[in-house]
Order: sequence, then structure tokens, then C-alpha cells
Amino acid sequence: MGEGDELGLCIRSVDLTSQQFIEVAKRAEELEYSSLWMTEEMARASPVTLAAAALHTERIKLGTAIINIFARTPMATAMEAATLQELSQNRFILGLGVGGPDISRKGHGADISNPVQKMSEYIEIVRRFLTGERFQYSGRHYRVDGVRLWMKQPRPTEIYLAALNPQMLTLAGEKADGLILNLFDPRAANYVNKAIDKGLEKSHDPSRAFKKLSFVLAAASSEPECFNALKRSVAFYLSSPAYRRIMREAGHGEAVERFTAVLDTRGRDAAVETLDNDVVESVSVFCDRDVCEQLKRYRKAGITPLIYPQPRPGKEYQDILSILAAAKSKPFK
Repeated sequence: MGEGDELGLCIRSVDLTSQQFIEVAKRAEELEYSSLWMTEEMARASPVTLAAAALHTERIKLGTAIINIFARTPMATAMEAATLQELSQNRFILGLGVGGPDISRKGHGADISNPVQKMSEYIEIVRRFLTGERFQYSGRHYRVDGVRLWMKQPRPTEIYLAALNPQMLTLAGEKADGLILNLFDPRAANYVNKAIDKGLEKSHDPSRAFKKLSFVLAAASSEPECFNALKRSVAFYLSSPAYRRIMREAGHGEAVERFTAVLDTRGRDAAVETLDNDVVESVSVFCDRDVCEQLKRYRKAGITPLIYPQPRPGKEYQDILSILAAAKSKPFK
């Protein structure tokens, strides 16, 4: 499979049991998905679940999408990454992010101020730990006092950064190996590329390979029950200012303002009804239609799509298996 033909898959940690995730991982490898990712939020721990999947697969790449940096110290994350590389025989990709404010602040009790500076230091420290060498680090937010990991990796772990806002996008270009987008309409590609390019120019190796991925929300069909489950997911993300910004950049300003006005006065259940079909479809695919055709605009924008199932409540495993098969039902052109 050539790089331009790559298609990944991301599963929400809340949607499948660990055993179901293993079965999906095996099926995704059989269908020749290039990568399998897992979110974390407040459900199953993605490194643990991915470790189990690593032992039941041989070729598919495995990634965290994402590990919340406020949930773990840099050394703990480096240890998990090194272990996952060992278990997967070098198929692991470390996806990092700052997570949703409610999860990080209310759940982890973290100080979420200065997220870009904290992420910058975090990436530097994780990379240093993964060399296996002893080092000192004194940053504004993190310190390491002359220690090392007691294991070395045969090759460096790739680090991808989840980003939406310009400063974090620029940091991704400067210090990460790739980018993970979400709720991304390819009409916002110029906005993303401008910030990424700024970061690449600041990096020590601006000509290095840099890969851009995006979740693409997926419904098993366009029938009302499936469509509405996906629509509720769009509303969930739009409740965050960061997602509203990138949707404005894609030309959905009026829809965003309408949604926000109702969200602030009547809540999300009412706000979801303001979303027109074209807004929902701009960041999604429906598996009873030609998925290949729907994904063309991502590929034209230089984005590797990650099919991101949004199943119906109570029918998660059924819908995910259906989406998994439908998205690979015909080769990409």
C-alpha cells in the first residue's frame, strides 16, 4: 500500500470492551488498514488496550490518539511508549495532546494554563528519555535531574501532536513528526498549513518528513438513527471553542454562531438541532455511500484519513464492524 493510499482507523475508548477492541484490531489488519488508534478520555486506558492489540497483530501500526499530557509525567509516558514499541516490534506511534479542558481540569485536577509551553517541554523530555541516555532538563514547567530510562529502543518513536489552534499547530510543525486533526473540513487546509509551515521553518530540520492525519467521523449509514448519532458527536465537539474556530476557518461561521447562541441559552440538546446536514457532512463520511469518493478531498489536501466511527448507543460493536468493512469495500484511486 502506497502512502497516498493509506487509511487509518480510530476507536473511541468508551465504545468497545478490551476484547472487542482486540477483535477489531485483528479485522483491521486483515482489511489492510495502515494504522489503528485509540482515544482515551475517561474510559479505557489506551496504552493498556493497545498493548493487548499489539500481541494479536503483526503489521498494523498502533497509536494513541491521544495521551493527555496532564494525566502523566513525561517519564511515565516515555516508559509506556518504550514498552509499546517493544511489544509491537516497532509499530507504535505516540500521539500527544492536552485533552479537553473538563477532563484535564475536573478529572485530573490539572493546572491547564500555558498548554503550548508545557507541551513543548513535554515533547523534548519524552524524546530525551527515549534515547536511553542520562540527561538534565530545567524548564519552566518540568525538570529532570540526571536520570535515564533503563531500556533503549532500536529506533526513535514517532510523536504526533493533536492540534487545532495556531500556536499548537505551529508547535507540531516545529517539534513533532506529525499532526492529528479532528472535526476537520479540508476547506480549512490553508489555515492549518500556514501554521504548520511556520513551525517547520523554526525547526532544526525544516525539510524533514511531516505527516498530517485527521479523524473523519463515520456513520454506518445515512439513515436517521445513524445520522443523528453522528450529528450529536459533531455537536459535542462544537461545544468547545477550539473546534468552533477551525470550523469558522472552513467557512461555517454562520452555522457556528447559530449553534453557539442556542448552546449558551438552551444547552447542547437544543443546539444540535441547529446543525444543517451540510455542516455535519463536511467533516464526516457515511458508509452506505461511496467512502472512497467522500475521502478524496482529504487526500487532495494532503491529509491521511482516520476513519472515526460514531456508532449508535447500544449498537457500538455492530456499527463499528459495519463501518470497518464498508470503508475498505473498494480500493482507493
